[in-house]
Amino acid sequence: RIFLDKKSYALPDTLEAIQNAEIIVLGPGDLFSSIIPNLLVENIIDSIKNSNAKKVFVCIVMTKNGETNNYKASDFLNTLESYLGKNVLTHFIVNNSKCSESSLLKYIEENASQVEVDYSLDSRTDLKIILGDFINENEIIRHDSNKIAKAIIEL
Repeated sequence: RIFLDKKSYALPDTLEAIQNAEIIVLGPGDLFSSIIPNLLVENIIDSIKNSNAKKVFVCIVMTKNGETNNYKASDFLNTLESYLGKNVLTHFIVNNSKCSESSLLKYIEENASQVEVDYSLDSRTDLKIILGDFINENEIIRHDSNKIAKAIIEL
């Protein structure tokens, strides 16, 4: 779990932007150090819940040692929903293509692994699961921003 020591308040412009958004994208990023901290700011979750926007969670490609070891795609989703609430998200984008063994070697040394798509997601009828090849393999494994943008635009 993660929490703030002191209350933090969202700027009115931020809340207005959330209310006026057509699409709200959460992620990709480290779950506990990048995504969830933003939800802990006062009024952010309520603003997201009350927005008419499509609400999209982009699941990260690789786990992070000490943070999300052995997490599967459903673990990322369930953890985010434990903060955000159930039935808030409308879409969940998940990479289902395999990274090359050579790219994975340095992650294995860091005790990280590729996020596995577990098909318990099939039972989720409350949101649209979007599976695809969303990775860009260079020296590090990341999302391909063009592929993610295309998937979001096509929602």
